[in-house]
Amino acid sequence: MVEAKLDWDRLKVFQTVADEGSINAAAKALCCSYGKVSRDLEDLERALGHQLFDRSNKGLGLTTVGEDILRTARTMSDSVPSIVD
Repeated sequence: MVEAKLDWDRLKVFQTVADEGSINAAAKALCCSYGKVSRDLEDLERALGHQLFDRSNKGLGLTTVGEDILRTARTMSDSVPSIVD
């Protein structure tokens, strides 16, 4: 079994893409380039060994695994304030 090192920043990028509905909108919200967001998503998918979005001409849609990861990322994000307080 290969252990994947998860990067919290990439999870936040993934969450932003899911929330914004597109890579372009997420890049604007994160004040970074489309290419960086796209690379971060690809790197995260590679680390997890799963595709997180279905990509089509109509846009992005979360895969089943993507939905599961998004729920987990939201839980983690929501927990941060209680850790740092």
